Amino acid sequence: MSELKKLLAQCAIAVAACLGTLVIAGCAAPVQAPAPEVVVVEKKVKDPCISEAPARPAYATGKGDYPVDAKGQPDDAKAAAILGQDFELADQYGKRWEAAAAGCVKVPAANL
Repeated sequence: MSELKKLLAQCAIAVAACLGTLVIAGCAAPVQAPAPEVVVVEKKVKDPCISEAPARPAYATGKGDYPVDAKGQPDDAKAAAILGQDFELADQYGKRWEAAAAGCVKVPAANL
């Protein structure tokens, strides 16, 4: 085979490789995604199940100075009593919320 035929064969192979690469690159081009469609659905909303929120209690903790006894020493017993009263108020407040929200809770039939 002459040098000219070898050169033509190599050129043909190079052109085929370039065309193959272009075809493959064309297939891998990004496809433009369709624009998202916005759908507005109007739906009736039920009346709220809680008609009135329970009133938040006025806690005594953190209000004023720390209680002191006759000697001016911190009175832990008075502080503990204040915390106990606040705990009781918080517990009652939580129970009022549970009672108000009782109509909102739906229990599945399988759990009864």
